[in-house]
Amino acid sequence: GLASWASLALAHEQGLRELAVTGAGALPEAHKWLRAYHPDLFLMAAEQPPAEDYPLLQHRHHADGALRFYLCRGYACRQPVKNPDALQDIWTDS
Repeated sequence: GLASWASLALAHEQGLRELAVTGAGALPEAHKWLRAYHPDLFLMAAEQPPAEDYPLLQHRHHADGALRFYLCRGYACRQPVKNPDALQDIWTDS
């Protein structure tokens, strides 16, 4: 109903937030974000570099394999953060 139209209008006006979660523990961390309601979120996660070519995950894995969060809009990403608390801080600023 009306809430769906409002969410669509908001996404059209502001764009979707894109979250790439990579490295060790990426999948459990991604599941934590999926438990909350984020109507403007597109999320991808991978613990290893994906075999497929996914633009949001491209060049997001580091040699150390550490967990990193990339918050983006229109594939333009902020500097990655390494812990969920830091992600929450930049989430509220975006």
